[in-house]
Parts: sequence; structure tokens; C-alpha cells
Amino acid sequence: MIYKNITFVIPVNKEQAFLEITKQVLQELPPWVSDIRGFKLIEQVDPESVNFAVQILFTEEAHLEAFDLHQVVKVIQDHLQEQVLFFESHLEKWY
Repeated sequence: MIYKNITFVIPVNKEQAFLEITKQVLQELPPWVSDIRGFKLIEQVDPESVNFAVQILFTEEAHLEAFDLHQVVKVIQDHLQEQVLFFESHLEKWY
């Protein structure tokens, strides 16, 4: 099992649009993508932006490799009509 963690930095004025398009994009993922969780980070380092994290569980490494993160990000960027700062990491549950 591998979790993909994607953290987005979104301008405050784009928060609602980000939430709407991201929910739509996540609902359209293939059926083998499971246990999708979305989080809003409580700490707001920059008053001009908000941070959101999306965690997606992949039970098979092949599915992780087939998942096209950049397509998801591209749809979000296209909808918001601007570049979106994001970073990703892969997590393995150890406890």
C-alpha cells in the first residue's frame, strides 16, 4: 500500500473554485483509485494563500505508476486559469 500525498498552494481568492474542481476531478478517477482523502491545512503560513492536501491510496504499485498526477494538476490549473504550486510525496504506512 502506498499513499500519494499531493499538497497544493492556492491563492485565497481561488479557494472555492479549487474545491469545486478538485472534488469533480477526484470523483472521475479510475475505480482502482481508492481511499481518497482531502484536507485543508490549518496553519496558514502566507495570508495570501491556503494549502490543501489530497491523499490517495494505491494498493498496487502498478496503479501508482499508471496514475497521471500531471493530468489532475493540469485540469485544476486550466479551470483556475493560472499555475498552481504543488508538491507530491509517496507515503508508506509503518504504524
